[in-house]
Amino acid sequence: MKHDAISLDLLYEKLWPDHGENTYAFLDAASHQALPAKIWELEKEPQAISLFFQSSAAELSEQAPYIVKLEKESSLTNWILGSWQKQPVGFFFTSSLSLDALFILYRARVCVVDDDGKPMLFRFYDPRVMLAYLQYAPEQSVEQLVYPISRLMIWDYYNEEIALYEQVSNADLTDTMMTTRRFEQRLTPILTSALLPFKILSYLKLNFIEKTHAFTDAEILTRIRDDYIPRATRLGFNDDSSVGLLSSLSLEFGDRFETHPIIINATKDRKYNSLSDALSGIDEITWEYIREHNWGAAPLKKGLGQ
Repeated sequence: MKHDAISLDLLYEKLWPDHGENTYAFLDAASHQALPAKIWELEKEPQAISLFFQSSAAELSEQAPYIVKLEKESSLTNWILGSWQKQPVGFFFTSSLSLDALFILYRARVCVVDDDGKPMLFRFYDPRVMLAYLQYAPEQSVEQLVYPISRLMIWDYYNEEIALYEQVSNADLTDTMMTTRRFEQRLTPILTSALLPFKILSYLKLNFIEKTHAFTDAEILTRIRDDYIPRATRLGFNDDSSVGLLSSLSLEFGDRFETHPIIINATKDRKYNSLSDALSGIDEITWEYIREHNWGAAPLKKGLGQ
């Protein structure tokens, strides 16, 4: 699929093409637990269905993914579009298939198995997961997942804009390919790595409100991806907790705090499994000294951690 950035005004135009396709939204109630109630509040008989329908997880309606058919200018559609940019809890797409047909196809992709036959939950309906999948998964894997879709519109968290993906060709794909429950195991670390910045972002915004409130999510995500993660890797630690610790220490003590001789000495021995273990021997007095001197801080005009 190819993609281009579009404005919110153009989103309305793209969502209702002239060639008679249906317009849908994938919405993730796990990110907005009031979503199911809101759907049925705004529409008496909404064309919506949970991918957990008639499953053992049916009681988890407040955590479930939903496919919702959108009617132009309806109260539900207006609410979804109006609130979507503030909290992108899903993404939009157009398709010639019916709601029931999409349910059958995509329900098969929620519970998948890896190369070893181990069951997995594939949260492709989470816009962060789908965006990462579109960007990093092999083209054939992407096509197998989105082949019923003509256009897909999703929020690009890093560039703070709407990204439009359009189907180039789906002539070689079949329903059999779509309904396969196998998930390539090699994609797991790719998606895990792509989603790590979002995990760190939530932690930093919760625990460092004063230091993060002046920055957009895109600025923080970019700093995590392009600065914090590479720095943790250079120190020899690429696990989630180590990246999270380096990110928080950068905000607390200044960027490039690890260039202090004491930090260098503590992290040069690769016998430790995590950054927390490597730094466990540093006392509070030393940390306070590093904080006061903002050791090795990068001279950025608008840098986190300064």
